[in-house]
Amino acid sequence: MISGVLADETARLPFTAWVELPGIDIGSIIRIEGAQIRMFRGMPSINLISSTKVSSVGVEEAEKLAFTFESAAKDPALLKIEEIASKDSMFDVVAAGNVVSVRPGSGIISRCPECSRVVLKANCRVHGKVEGVRDMRIKAVLDDGTGAMSVMFPRELAEVIYGKTLEEAEQLMFSDISKDAVYEDLRRILTGRYLAVRGNSSNGEYGVSFVAESAWVPEDDLAVRVVELLRRLGLDEEYPGSGVSRGGISLA
Repeated sequence: MISGVLADETARLPFTAWVELPGIDIGSIIRIEGAQIRMFRGMPSINLISSTKVSSVGVEEAEKLAFTFESAAKDPALLKIEEIASKDSMFDVVAAGNVVSVRPGSGIISRCPECSRVVLKANCRVHGKVEGVRDMRIKAVLDDGTGAMSVMFPRELAEVIYGKTLEEAEQLMFSDISKDAVYEDLRRILTGRYLAVRGNSSNGEYGVSFVAESAWVPEDDLAVRVVELLRRLGLDEEYPGSGVSRGGISLA
């Protein structure tokens, strides 16, 4: 089985090949006929099966296409949340906004060692009583002014944006008399922060859910946002002591 991502000038989608793909590698431009489309949580993926015909596109024909490997492999452009919310699902998209809420269920959790579902009171809803494995996650609401979406940060990203490892969060939990110590600490640190996220979205009964695969503070965008704010306040001339001028932001 081979898994990867297919892309053209319109979008990119995950694929799974259940057959060998001789001569096909990263960067290959191919034609696919007779593939299956599988839907999971509103997200389409392409399945290449035994009856699927996959062939390489020749150099001359590739030159006539509306995309190249380089253009298709570019990082996705930043989208407004209202645009993400207008779709049933989107694969590999980027959005940015302020964290307006850290939801209950964030912090240290316990997962089933068999299926990775969240364990409550030492019980997995599938495997019954189990000895859970410690994990950490953050469930936050990101708002960019055009809309809001619920973003899930797995442990690797949660540790980065929280600034504490799972082990450090456990120490805080054990040293504080409140069982919600980590959750309250997350709310204090993250509420109001401006973050960019990259991942996959799905739109359901309760709005947009977004699973982040990477997250960062967009410093370049921060400079633009500060200058724009000063302009709206009528302070677009150089403002003494602010570190902001027409030239941008000084971090000195």
